Amino acid sequence: MARHPAKTLTAVCILCVGGFAWAASPSELPPGVRPLLETAQAINNGLTQTSYAYTQAPDGQPLIQRREDGWTAYTDCSGWVSYLVGKVLPTQYAAVMKFKTERFPRETKWNWPRAFVWEAWFHGLGAAPAPSAAFTAVTDLRQVRPGDIIAWCLGDWCSASHLQTRKSARGLNKDTGHILLVMGTAKQVSPASDGTPAVYSVPVLDASNLKHHAAEGASVLPLKAVRSYAGCGPGAKDYDPRAYQPGQTPTCGGVGPGAIYFQVDARGAPMGFQFGPRDAFHPKPPEQGRISIGRPVTQAAAR
Repeated sequence: MARHPAKTLTAVCILCVGGFAWAASPSELPPGVRPLLETAQAINNGLTQTSYAYTQAPDGQPLIQRREDGWTAYTDCSGWVSYLVGKVLPTQYAAVMKFKTERFPRETKWNWPRAFVWEAWFHGLGAAPAPSAAFTAVTDLRQVRPGDIIAWCLGDWCSASHLQTRKSARGLNKDTGHILLVMGTAKQVSPASDGTPAVYSVPVLDASNLKHHAAEGASVLPLKAVRSYAGCGPGAKDYDPRAYQPGQTPTCGGVGPGAIYFQVDARGAPMGFQFGPRDAFHPKPPEQGRISIGRPVTQAAAR
């Protein structure tokens, strides 16, 4: 995803670099997405270096590579999730790519679906999937499970028809959205009170240059925290993911675990997100946005 205002990057990092976020029992893994979760864990825990970047491999795919001494990942949020789903759930990924080609024909610069494309796909799904469906919608964030994927869009990036009528992205919000892999169940942080929505914490494994809430013990699998924010600088504009070169140090973010907080309404529908303890919840008026959740159909259908 693109960057938030400068204060977002000043959030205190409460993940221990090089440590592990210990997990619940592996027996709790939903069987249909076990390979997806275990692949994500293996890459994350094998990382020797990662940084949030818009770099692409020579074949135009996300730059996530296995080397003799481990893994490297120089990618953004959509590159990370697209790489995982493409490798482990190719049928589901093919359906999303088909949707990208049909609904976003001008997205030719990107060889994988960006976050707002994933969100548009999830937003159009029903909770009762057809027999051949790749994903089903989860409308109640309180019911998310490991292996679910949460995506959101912001501003004009939520309107496919509007995007296709524009000649360029100039003038649009630089923050197109975000996408992440859910690694555990949602836990309530605070109840609804005096007009303030209830807040839930969701353990995630994503690619980001923003510091997250801690997720100690919340992941269904143990996850090592490798990503560093030493190269991000004091403000959101001090790091350019387009200019990052693989192997460069210091790094800024990248693939790693954490928790993201979500505001939900009385039905559990997600209304806003917060990366870290010093961040505001977004979207906030007059900002527009939409958060959607998809579940691979290899799991039981959402309630």
